Amino acid sequence: MPIIAYFLIEALAFWGVSQLVGVGWALFGIFALMLVGALAASPALRSELACAQAGNGSVGQFAGGTALVAAGWALAILPGYVTSVIGLLLLLRPTRELVRRSLAKSLQKRIEDFGVQVYDASPMKRRSASYGTFGDGADVIDAEPEPSDEDISKWSENARPEDFGDPQK
Repeated sequence: MPIIAYFLIEALAFWGVSQLVGVGWALFGIFALMLVGALAASPALRSELACAQAGNGSVGQFAGGTALVAAGWALAILPGYVTSVIGLLLLLRPTRELVRRSLAKSLQKRIEDFGVQVYDASPMKRRSASYGTFGDGADVIDAEPEPSDEDISKWSENARPEDFGDPQK
């Protein structure tokens, strides 16, 4: 189905352009866009390499940027107005950065959602700490009562260095 949509969109775009400028100029325009896209990929890749060499950004940003340059080049050399324009836009640094950030956020959300799904399906979710019950079914809380001000005063009056452990060890 996607290939049919691609051909339909490109055919409609070609028909629209040919209605504006004529069939000959529309064909010339497609080949001109393909040539511009092929030539624009090299400076875009050099720009990514220069940023990486200068230490700007992370390895992930470099990998994402070069992958988007490759995708832009591939789209730019495909025959068609829509794919060539999208490819040329990917070869421009500002557009490439927007797409890379958007894809990174989307991927991060998918990974987080996957983690939640794994946790929900795992036996870890079903675990709960229970220390038994009283006769009426209430959970037992395993904690000492909070010390009062009087308890703290007595303890601090009688505190010895040995109470804190041996500093020699």
